[in-house]
Amino acid sequence: MKTIVIGDIHGRGTWQLIVQKETFDRVIFVGDYWDSFNIPFLDQMYNFKQIVHFATTAGNDVVLLTGNHDVHYQRWAIESGETYSGFQSIHANDICQEMEQLHDGLMKMAYKMDNFLFSHAGITQTWLELMEIDNDENMVDIINDYAKYKPQMFAFGAVGRGGWVDGYGDNVWQNPTWVRPRSLMKDSKDLGYIQVVGHTGQNCIDIKGKATGGHYYFIDTLGSSGEYLIIEDGQVSAGKI
Repeated sequence: MKTIVIGDIHGRGTWQLIVQKETFDRVIFVGDYWDSFNIPFLDQMYNFKQIVHFATTAGNDVVLLTGNHDVHYQRWAIESGETYSGFQSIHANDICQEMEQLHDGLMKMAYKMDNFLFSHAGITQTWLELMEIDNDENMVDIINDYAKYKPQMFAFGAVGRGGWVDGYGDNVWQNPTWVRPRSLMKDSKDLGYIQVVGHTGQNCIDIKGKATGGHYYFIDTLGSSGEYLIIEDGQVSAGKI
């Protein structure tokens, strides 16, 4: 089995070069389909529609995960003012309607494959404990149910412990759309998974695990090295556009 994992999109259409180039059994997008400093809104919209079309017609398993730049276009977030950097206020309702109409139920918050755990930013032990979620075979299903029925739980700092809140999201109790690599690596080794996440830009993917011990792969690299992750028969490598 060969799985391709693609980092943060932010309106980029380069994912199409990857799926045209590679043979695969499964493709996983780690989220952040919206918001760009240089790609116009209409191009972002077209690209998102193309991703949804690919996900629903590819004939292979395609997983669409949710990032923080997707969360702030959900209806509850717009109405409550839960917005982050890059928020396109003029187009917010159009984006919200597009997400609701095109793929109700298609996007997920987390995905598990063998001993790999995928989310936009990562899952910490502290966050699971605060959410009263056990690390068992039902964990991912419960997280996805929360995202569907209690999406406010994925607001920035929604289940924080109080006290100091890092504005960058670098707290061990932050949720899977916000936690940063330092906190993730500090507070999730006992979960027993290899975590694959985006969210925090990297110059390249650390395939050799020099900085992560091979327990984490940070793949927000489409805008830098153009790399993406390949998992084939349990072995990890990097492809490049």
